[in-house]
Amino acid sequence: MGTTAAVAAPELPVPARAAVPLPLGDDSTIQVSLPFTFRICGQAYTSVWVNSNGNLTFGSGDTNFVESTPQFLNGPPRIAGLWDDLNPGAGGTVSYTSTQNEFTVAFENVPEFFNSGSNTFSMTLRRSSNQIDLKYGGLTAQDGIAGVSCGGAITTGTETERNLRTEPDQVTHNMRGLTAFFEQFTGPASDSVDLANYRVRFTNQ
Repeated sequence: MGTTAAVAAPELPVPARAAVPLPLGDDSTIQVSLPFTFRICGQAYTSVWVNSNGNLTFGSGDTNFVESTPQFLNGPPRIAGLWDDLNPGAGGTVSYTSTQNEFTVAFENVPEFFNSGSNTFSMTLRRSSNQIDLKYGGLTAQDGIAGVSCGGAITTGTETERNLRTEPDQVTHNMRGLTAFFEQFTGPASDSVDLANYRVRFTNQ
């Protein structure tokens, strides 16, 4: 919660192998140029919006801190590492690294609003086959949404959640023919986030 802030796209060095910090506060968003054209759900993009609440969107930023399935499906195309009311203004870091073939946004030790817990995960866009990789470290958040949505221009709005974690260490989900693949965690114990130290990949965008 807090003041919404949108920042114009900074100049992106290619390659940027060292982590470049992003000046995100509470409920803020920043547009970053991609080092390659990335296709998601049949649409091509040369930039991405990094949103402080744990997700990437295409075409426009989103500072909504109340994650919901309708917003996930009907908003802009979105990749959610962990869409929750996160607050990088209170601690942790958000940064990106890039090469000619990969672009990664990393949330490291970012608390929830106001300043609770610590959440570490990354979202990687791969030029090869337009793959999406979500990699998780330690997580304290108990609720949130993780996954991929094609956005309101393509989804029907009736897509239902799926279990992202179906293998012991990591899993690959094929998006072919699907408009969304996601899981909503409502917490606390009965439906808490179970992605800590796990990897999820989405293919065939």
